[in-house]
Amino acid sequence: DFDVAAIKIGMLYDTDIIQMVHRIIEPLIIPIVLDPVCISKAGSLLLKDDAIDALRDLSRIVTLSTPNLHEAYRLFGYKADDTDSHAQIMQHRSPVLIKHHVMNTTTSDILYFGNKKQIFTAEMIDSTSQHGTGCSYSSAIAASLALGLNLAQSIEKAKRFITHAIVQAPHIGHGPGPINHKSGGDHVA
Repeated sequence: DFDVAAIKIGMLYDTDIIQMVHRIIEPLIIPIVLDPVCISKAGSLLLKDDAIDALRDLSRIVTLSTPNLHEAYRLFGYKADDTDSHAQIMQHRSPVLIKHHVMNTTTSDILYFGNKKQIFTAEMIDSTSQHGTGCSYSSAIAASLALGLNLAQSIEKAKRFITHAIVQAPHIGHGPGPINHKSGGDHVA
């Protein structure tokens, strides 16, 4: 009873599921953000080995893919210090935002789109409450795209939202904690 204005796709476990999602979304003409949750920040594989090719194919038909550094290497052969891999990812059919390049006191995400590269930077925050930042970040990008913002504006707004949500995170327990999605402010939809 309402129109869908954007889609965010998260973890897809195997080839069959990925191919089914591919068939369903391919004819759609709305913004689709793929967070290819296939490798954890620690490097652990989170999907079947044979599903990488299907996930790479899916990434070609979406509005934006948002892999972390480990996922970008596995999906596209991307290495932060290898300019040849940067040139290769620029040839990808759809935009790719590679998350979390850490440099001194900042963290940068790099958007590759065609022959262009755009960097989105934020202050590095020393916090154990960062669980779910990648999923929340891609969801915030999708929400901003649904509101009609362009890709760069959506990424900028989502990055501000995530930074604020980390700063305002509750400190629960002794391990990694959640961010604060209800931190307020006009950072995202």
